[in-house]
Amino acid sequence: MTAEREAMLKRFAACWFAGLLLLTTASAQPARRRFSLDFGWKFTLGDPPQAERTNFDDRAWRSLDVPHDWSIEGPWKQDNPSGRAGGFATIGIGWYRKTFRLPQELAGKRLLLGFDGVFNRADVWVNGQKVGHNGNGYVSFECDLTPWARANGDNVIAVRVDNLKQASRWYTGSGIYRHVWLVATSPVRVAHWGTYVTLPDVRADRASVVIQTMLRNDTDEPSRANLTVRIAGPDGKQVAEQTAPVEVPPRGETTTTQRLAVPNPRLWSLETPQLYHATSELRDGDRVLDSYDTPFGIRTIKFDVNSGFLLNGKRVVIKGVCLHHDLGALGAAALQSGIEERLKILRTIGVNAIRLSHNPNAPDVLNLADRLGLLVFDEAYDKWDGFLPDGTGWKKNLTSFIRNHRNHPSIFVWSVGNEMTPHMYMREGTLLYQAIENVVHDLDPTRPVTAALHPVRNNRGERDAPLAEIASYMDVISMNYQTRFYARDHQQHPNQVLLGSETHLHQVDLNTPRDPKDNSGNQWWGTRDCATGEYYPYVAGQFIWAGVDYLGESEGWPSKGYRTTLVSMTGVRKPWSYFIQSLYTDSPMVSIAVDNPDFKKLPRRDAGGNFNALLSHWNFPPSLSTLRVYTFTNVPVVELKLNGRSLGEKRAVDFADHIIFWDVPNEPGRLEAIGKRDRAVVASAELCTAGKAVKLRLVPNRTALEATGQDLAYVAVEAIDANGIVVPDARNLVRFELSGQGSLAGVDNADLDSPELFKSDHRELRLGRALAIVESARNLGSVWITATAEGLEPATMAIRVDPPATPVATLQ
Repeated sequence: MTAEREAMLKRFAACWFAGLLLLTTASAQPARRRFSLDFGWKFTLGDPPQAERTNFDDRAWRSLDVPHDWSIEGPWKQDNPSGRAGGFATIGIGWYRKTFRLPQELAGKRLLLGFDGVFNRADVWVNGQKVGHNGNGYVSFECDLTPWARANGDNVIAVRVDNLKQASRWYTGSGIYRHVWLVATSPVRVAHWGTYVTLPDVRADRASVVIQTMLRNDTDEPSRANLTVRIAGPDGKQVAEQTAPVEVPPRGETTTTQRLAVPNPRLWSLETPQLYHATSELRDGDRVLDSYDTPFGIRTIKFDVNSGFLLNGKRVVIKGVCLHHDLGALGAAALQSGIEERLKILRTIGVNAIRLSHNPNAPDVLNLADRLGLLVFDEAYDKWDGFLPDGTGWKKNLTSFIRNHRNHPSIFVWSVGNEMTPHMYMREGTLLYQAIENVVHDLDPTRPVTAALHPVRNNRGERDAPLAEIASYMDVISMNYQTRFYARDHQQHPNQVLLGSETHLHQVDLNTPRDPKDNSGNQWWGTRDCATGEYYPYVAGQFIWAGVDYLGESEGWPSKGYRTTLVSMTGVRKPWSYFIQSLYTDSPMVSIAVDNPDFKKLPRRDAGGNFNALLSHWNFPPSLSTLRVYTFTNVPVVELKLNGRSLGEKRAVDFADHIIFWDVPNEPGRLEAIGKRDRAVVASAELCTAGKAVKLRLVPNRTALEATGQDLAYVAVEAIDANGIVVPDARNLVRFELSGQGSLAGVDNADLDSPELFKSDHRELRLGRALAIVESARNLGSVWITATAEGLEPATMAIRVDPPATPVATLQ
């Protein structure tokens, strides 16, 4: 860094921190203030007695920030109680404590402590007083600190987290794994998740916007006030305003409804995901009691058996993937830039929708989907164990889930269950579904309700039987792995749209001889006629299982997770993802993949079919005279060249599933695929043989971070030859050193069997690659990362750490 830039950053930092100080100490404060409580916690793994007490001595505990997942830190052991479902991760009981000081100006405010997520069972104390309990680690919750908090004094939050028992069929993580907030506002205020925006009439020149606002009064006197709603457009300019008188009873709530008209609405769509903001301001005369912001999008959705899924009146075919919530080497710690990186990689495949399997996700996931233009299949539950029609086991959490999420324009369908055996086959299960569906419709009548069915037919294993009774009561019939029955199911349910809530990546080994007209290998052809390219009108689309490798659902030790997916945990797209891209996109593309000659030697869990073991390099032993090569494309013709000589042209329609295969001499050099339409070259791809590894290369996804203490850069480290080609057989141990304004958040190499820890400063290469995740500090400057490996030239780079675009107030 130059001296001039260093001086500039110091001046900027001084002004920035002075501004934050002014923000938190000025006498004229906003009516509602929101503080991050993510920083400065103490943690211990174990269950020390009386740790909730204010005077408990926690000096020996570890200092850390949240979001934090203790399970990802290991150790990973075959006998860990999380078992195969949890990827053999560490679980147990842990405690968190945080001491912070409330400014004097917050005296008299209502103080509300919000947790975006704590896994799994959480008990919360403030200054030794129990203020909350939450039994579902996926659901956000709020605690009222007001009676016990001390203004202008130290306050102690203690949280006991019980994750002794593996709570799901996949990796959950453990601890305060999402953000923590403190909201200070008036005792008369907008209630928690208290606004609900609907759009009863959307036209080109006008949109009718209805806003229901729930108001809460925590005083002993009735409150009479005025509620003003102002709507600002995507450009920040106000477009509508309305004021209504309200009266809120003492120690009670009331809901008021306001109708506004937005002229010439700018619609939320996949291409232009434009967002409006509704500000609900509550006033008592000249005094502002509360001000509450609600982002929303103006759009229409509809399912129709003659048109599929319609967004703003136009058909959108759902081209989705299923996702679990962990972020690989970060575990369950929900950091926005980690989530964003994953979603952006999936978009390069052509993914336009995500199914949040099978639990409420972090608020940041939905915020990003709104901003990026991704549709969301939002799922509340997996199984229905312990659920009863009277609401036992589900109603409270479901209500929180819907109220928290229902203003997000990205959500197009609610799912209330997944593979709910044995309920799916029983009359009692149908009655339970109807009870759950009715609650969702009461909370949000604007979206359809479904549940992902599998097996979907009966409890005798008759896979070609009619659908179970429960399907008849669904707004949309969602099914897992049933595409070959869609035509018949449509005949039996002609008024309901079908949706593939889970579909296989592929069902047939690529080397199995098949008729060119046989397109049963991939379930996409249940949505689209392979011969004509037309989409079936009664099928909305599909969600592939799964988008990204995830922890848990291991098929056996030492594997930590599941790998039959499109993207590795290091964010590297697998060769098969390019076949899915050829189905999901229209922009011309072609890609090359090579059959893995060692496929049959791999443990079955490592592949699930040779399609998942394909390779993207051209380095093979001389003992192999010929290699099977596949080209994935969405253009009619592909020509293959080896070291400049043509190996011929082939048409995609002449091959099953349009997957062109070639038997190519194992000749080092350059293998090139050229995609053609009407004889014109429209796409190309190549593989080149690598030589000996001579040095490391660092490839970041970003070269600048924000000084939030939570912003992430994903830095790939590659072993390359003298020509800059990644060397696939390099397995060097790489060590990472960081200095400056950042730290190492995790390392990975996409090998779920690796015994190495994710929280470490070293990692072995796999296929010539590994990953270092760098987390910013809260100071400005730069973070330097150096990667070294024996026998290779090291690599060093700097990543800037700049002021946050939107500073967030904190309490220490």
